[in-house]
Amino acid sequence: MPDVSSAAPADVSQWIVFDVHKNSLVAGVLPASGGTPEVTRLENTERAIRRFIERAGDPSKLAVAYEAGPCGYEIYRLLSGMGLPVT
Repeated sequence: MPDVSSAAPADVSQWIVFDVHKNSLVAGVLPASGGTPEVTRLENTERAIRRFIERAGDPSKLAVAYEAGPCGYEIYRLLSGMGLPVT
């Protein structure tokens, strides 16, 4: 059986995923109730990421995933340092 463990909170309000590129990020936000994700392009800077997460709502109710590639490790460390559950 595959490992399906997750660090996501039990009462997730939004799922956020990041597609990481050298100079930009594409973020998809999907409410827990489902529907069509909202897709946003933003700068790949700490300031832009922090502002985006602050606007997303209560950090304790967010579930965040990122592209696990050579550009993704920096965003993983930033989001984890902000106290977000990152998978």
